[in-house]
Amino acid sequence: MPNQKTWTGKVGDTKTFTISAVPADASDAAAVIAATTATSSDGAIATVTKNENGTKFVRELDKVMPFIDGNMEFGMGLSAKVLPELRSYNVNTLSRVLEIANRTEEETITLDEMDDYIDEVKDIEKLFDEVLKELAESNAGKLAVRNLNQKLKEAEKQQVE
Repeated sequence: MPNQKTWTGKVGDTKTFTISAVPADASDAAAVIAATTATSSDGAIATVTKNENGTKFVRELDKVMPFIDGNMEFGMGLSAKVLPELRSYNVNTLSRVLEIANRTEEETITLDEMDDYIDEVKDIEKLFDEVLKELAESNAGKLAVRNLNQKLKEAEKQQVE
């Protein structure tokens, strides 16, 4: 199992660390993970945040952005709606996803403020890529991303044949 005590990055870089206990099924695994902390050696230069709201985020996505087929709504917003739209660079979806993710933070911003941020961001393609990367690395999103990638590869393979 990898063990990384430090990380150095450039301005604008992000890094996601997954904290786990060994063995994962140890009786105190949850307590060990909960007690683990990460800090920056200089808070003025870099910040560290703990992201533990993945399932809540997906639940909120399913409420706000459900997959609709006919008159029925399905709680498959992430896999059937959000991921394909993000991969298609849909800025409305990007704004909604970031606004929904922000709802779990202590300081929240409005959808209008998120829209303004997206309108002003220098590299919007990089922002899309970062959001997709975060979804792919999160427990709540990685299986949906993996399944979508697999289906896209299969569809691409069928087109070639």
